[in-house]
Amino acid sequence: DQPLGHVAVESTELPGEAAALARASAQRADLKALDQQSQAADLGRQAANASHLPALALRAGVTQQNDELSRAFNKSSQLYQAGLALTWEGFSPLRSRAKAAEFQAQSAALRHGAKALESAVALEVRSALLNAREARERALVEARAVRVAEEQARVARLAYREGVKPLRISGAMKI
Repeated sequence: DQPLGHVAVESTELPGEAAALARASAQRADLKALDQQSQAADLGRQAANASHLPALALRAGVTQQNDELSRAFNKSSQLYQAGLALTWEGFSPLRSRAKAAEFQAQSAALRHGAKALESAVALEVRSALLNAREARERALVEARAVRVAEEQARVARLAYREGVKPLRISGAMKI
């Protein structure tokens, strides 16, 4: 029988608060999602701001107009096309300003949501670290109490063997 006081309390080192918070934040998919949504809203705002500008499109193509396989790559049966298109909407600046403001508000709301979530994660990490430290301290105190009780039981057994005082058994412990 090994005495209870010799039960080892694990002494694995807990990470520091900054390291634990960085690790927890990196593993939170919801934080990553909010960050990506905020970036998307910022890109939407940029696109809305640029939507009132003229757009230029270039298009080119080659068409083969021969059904015979032997003349498939003959230059005389090929048709080349090229096109250039310029578009501009005269009333789009009014709509684009409102859409840009909407995206900006959405981005700000997402950033505030992310800050609130980061604060909640930080509180959760601090709480977990404090609980772990408290549990470790309680385990150490209990281990010391077990060692003291074992020593008291040893002294009582010795005293009983020497006939100094009668042995009193209390609780569930039997000697």
